[in-house]
Amino acid sequence: KEFKKELLSFHNKAIDRAGGSSKHDQYKPDPNAIKCPWPYTRDPCSVFKPTDPKDKRIYPVPMNAINKELNGKQPVEYHNITLVRPIGKFAVNTQFAVAVVDWLNGQVQLFQREEDWNKTPTYSDIHREQVPTLNNALYVTWLYEFLQRGHSLLEPMCRCTHGFTDQRARQLGITMPLASMPEGRGPSLRNGQCKLPRTRVGRTLLELSQEIAVGDISRVRDASGETVLETLRRSAKVAEAADAQGQPIFHFRATLGGITSKEELLRYINEECPMGLKEPGEKDTYNGVKEDIDALVREELVYCVENVDKKPVRGQLPRSGDDRPRVLFPRMLDLDLKVDHDIRRLWTDNADKKSGKVPPDYLEQELRKAGIAPTAQVPPEQVRESKKRPRGGGRRAENKSSLDHLRLKR
Repeated sequence: KEFKKELLSFHNKAIDRAGGSSKHDQYKPDPNAIKCPWPYTRDPCSVFKPTDPKDKRIYPVPMNAINKELNGKQPVEYHNITLVRPIGKFAVNTQFAVAVVDWLNGQVQLFQREEDWNKTPTYSDIHREQVPTLNNALYVTWLYEFLQRGHSLLEPMCRCTHGFTDQRARQLGITMPLASMPEGRGPSLRNGQCKLPRTRVGRTLLELSQEIAVGDISRVRDASGETVLETLRRSAKVAEAADAQGQPIFHFRATLGGITSKEELLRYINEECPMGLKEPGEKDTYNGVKEDIDALVREELVYCVENVDKKPVRGQLPRSGDDRPRVLFPRMLDLDLKVDHDIRRLWTDNADKKSGKVPPDYLEQELRKAGIAPTAQVPPEQVRESKKRPRGGGRRAENKSSLDHLRLKR
């Protein structure tokens, strides 16, 4: 019952946020009609097709922005359609003049004639076209990414990229990334330039279910017999709490969960990491942490040691300049030593203009001029490992020969 009340409340809020029109305000989902707990698809082509055989259109996915006035947060209108799946008592190939579908909540309205548009629909009920149930691990991974992202892929203007196939994206009702948009799939805004919220909010069971196109994650089970909710609760990266009404709320649990800002990150490095901290990612702290780390380095508030070696590690792909590991060290400004100007000038005058380093040959020449013999050093490539003594009877033979004087005389 609580889940059904939440569905009705969430639907009303969605309509209010979208500024629902008078055409769409006339219906609301029945709170007792939560009868489709299974995984479903939001692909319009799985429900109906254009009635005109010459019309070869492929209906665009409904959740993301189709145009400036229409998106999946509102009921979407379709005209002159023919069913490709039975809905209620209506069989395949039944024709309707108008279809109004709330893809987010599953409410479907069908009108037999155009003039019945503002009257009682021929069919009005919750309908969700069922698809096969996937493994719980996949669902939990997508929910984990949703909580970590702090932003829904179902948002009308979402620009986040994703790794879903075209089939799975159409099941969710979202567009493909801009670089991999198939032809005829409509517009896409997914260029990876979404501004993710720094503060991640908790999500309800309804929001989690809608994000992965599952009717109710507390009732869907995979082959193991465990529900998606039970698998989610066992995840170490997900924390569960309760809201004021006692309903469960799920949060992303970061490795360094107490750090949510640049100031807190700087304080943590200075107080807790005297031996250095490997650069944390967004999964370890909060969204936007890389920009804050770059700002701390640029402002000289921390020391940053970066692996600038471009040679790939054996067994690994070559790293680009953006994903080389960096280590951050605290910089105690009150302990910094000031170097005299003449010493800094001496260094800059003799250092290489490009690298800023003093050549080794120059140091050796200066040492010889001063009467100081440089220490002989062997290049690393000439250093060879000493051969290990083979394990066996070599030493034993020496010991045996050295014990001859202890033998008894005959």
